[in-house]
Amino acid sequence: MNVLIEPNTERRLWALIRAVQTEIGGWGYARLDGGDLIWEKVFLVPQEVSHSEVDFEGTGGDVAAVERAISDGVLDDPAFVWVSWHSHHSMKPFWSKTDNARIAAMAETGITRLLSFVGCHDGNHSLRLDVFNVQAHDINLGQVLFEDLELVSADAEFTESIGHEIAANVREVKAQSLCGTLTSMPAGQTDDERTLSFAEAFALKELMDHGFTHAQAILTIDEIGVGGVDGLIDSGDLFRPQEMLPLGGTD
Repeated sequence: MNVLIEPNTERRLWALIRAVQTEIGGWGYARLDGGDLIWEKVFLVPQEVSHSEVDFEGTGGDVAAVERAISDGVLDDPAFVWVSWHSHHSMKPFWSKTDNARIAAMAETGITRLLSFVGCHDGNHSLRLDVFNVQAHDINLGQVLFEDLELVSADAEFTESIGHEIAANVREVKAQSLCGTLTSMPAGQTDDERTLSFAEAFALKELMDHGFTHAQAILTIDEIGVGGVDGLIDSGDLFRPQEMLPLGGTD
């Protein structure tokens, strides 16, 4: 299955993503056409954003999207597919634990199909289609995921020109990125210079956004791992940095 995006929709999507240095997101419409999806519309809703999160729920953004769909008269079309999109600005595209939970929760709203997109300033992106409450041969399969879908421009010439422009002008300097070489000092050791994985770097940014120093964030990741950091943030039980013991300290 391919996802064909209309030229004006494609231009608008990337213009919105590249206009800000934080995350940004919104909704859109697609429709099934044979074995493909045609992505026809993209729009913003009220939201609060940071470098690591987009919140539609607390701002009424999801309700605004439904109201717009009702006004546009698309919900009664059996081929209609909701599109949820957001950006990772200068980072890399991936599906976070929060993304997966939000997508899974869509099944409770009555949505049957959801096309999700995450894109970055450099043009890298990921697409997935989730189908909910799937029944087959009297068996409830629940949520079915189609991953790694290809985004194909309905304007091939435009897509090719964007690719050439990015290749000619955009160069990634990994040593200067958040995922570059960072320093931690485990207790009893000298400086330990190492490279964080992208998941670790994202967890580092989350912790520093919550008031941790660089050294405190590195120590926390080393002790509880990325999954532990995600769990603390999602649960709201993230402890205050000053409650941490000094490196090598005891109770």
